[in-house]
Amino acid sequence: MIHFNMAFNLSIEQTYVPADSQYVVAEQSYLPLLEVLENHPQQKASFFVDGKTDLFLQRKFPGIVRRIMKGIERGQFEIGTYTYTHPILSLIPLEDTWKQIKRGLEIDERVWRKRPKGLLLPEGGWDPSLPYMLNKMQLEWLIIPHLNILRDFPETKPRELHRALKLKGILDSEIAGFCVVYEVGDTKRIMEIMLDSEKGENKKSMLDYIIDLARNGSDQLIFIAKEDAEFIYHSGKRIERQKYGTGGKRNIIGEPLKDGVEVQAEKFDTFLSDLEKIKDINFTLIQDFLPQHPPQKEYSLRPAFGWYKSFQEWLGGSEKVGYMIDEARIDIKAAEYAILLAGKMGFEIGCANRLLEEAWDSLMNAEISVGRRACAHPLGEVSRVIRSMEDAIRAKELATKAITEGLQKKEEEMGN
Repeated sequence: MIHFNMAFNLSIEQTYVPADSQYVVAEQSYLPLLEVLENHPQQKASFFVDGKTDLFLQRKFPGIVRRIMKGIERGQFEIGTYTYTHPILSLIPLEDTWKQIKRGLEIDERVWRKRPKGLLLPEGGWDPSLPYMLNKMQLEWLIIPHLNILRDFPETKPRELHRALKLKGILDSEIAGFCVVYEVGDTKRIMEIMLDSEKGENKKSMLDYIIDLARNGSDQLIFIAKEDAEFIYHSGKRIERQKYGTGGKRNIIGEPLKDGVEVQAEKFDTFLSDLEKIKDINFTLIQDFLPQHPPQKEYSLRPAFGWYKSFQEWLGGSEKVGYMIDEARIDIKAAEYAILLAGKMGFEIGCANRLLEEAWDSLMNAEISVGRRACAHPLGEVSRVIRSMEDAIRAKELATKAITEGLQKKEEEMGN
């Protein structure tokens, strides 16, 4: 017997989607995804939503929010956090990491009326400071790529990747961790399994792997099938490209699909039906699994960037964005110290602090990982690069404005 969970990350700002096309992608991904899951009530799904997507759904798709909340009430869904703007946490300073997770949790709690207990690492970015910070924010577990474990512990047996892990951090901190295993045989992702043309029929599939795990596993094992919640749209786009010969991926990204969504939703529905025929599977939420199956084995891992094998490939071309973000952060920190001093001198600093808050918000928006990835990704959408650069510039300008305008009025009053 094994336990089974489906984990979906929701991030409406994607590397290869133009910055103004989120509505179409959400409409043709999240809605059909929910419809299929609702038709399979025994399936359990964990949704990890970044703060910006929380706010987008609350504003543009309140019906989706209501449907997910109903799923939470009936015990089919759970909400985890995905930070505020989905940065790579192992690449940003400690203070930024704290703000990203804290802001994400605040928005999660406001939108879903429930504070998440688990975190999905954006792009698998791990470092040993995370358990310490997550403990302080009352987070109890996180999801980490299996590649992070295998890099530092290559002798790890496949079944050990399906147990709860104890991840060690700084200052004797620790947190429960769960692996998601992308590489199953020659097939890597759920959506690839469901596309007939992907990888070949004779390759070992994820279903074969799960059947074997269920037959020869134990109650201590959990298989977490992780996928982007936008996969129905993106794989439906592939189907349409093959069917209609649209000539390439870029020219239909963000556009409504003809029938690719319906075809892909049907394939997903069939996959779940096949899954439910497998004996000895208990469909579960992570929040229900962990108390009954606490981690036993400890792992101390080096900082890592987990989903992609080539870190340099990711960073290629993104140095400019990184420098602009670093410069903005320096200006913000300088403004913080200047305003702190002004407060000690008796100035009214309320307006200045509000401008600093806006500056930090712009900086966190600039840190979003899709801006960096778009620089190197073959389908990277230039609007994402532009937006990250603009947010970095806006952060610098707001930091300056916090001093020059936030304190100016009080100086005039003192002069009078």
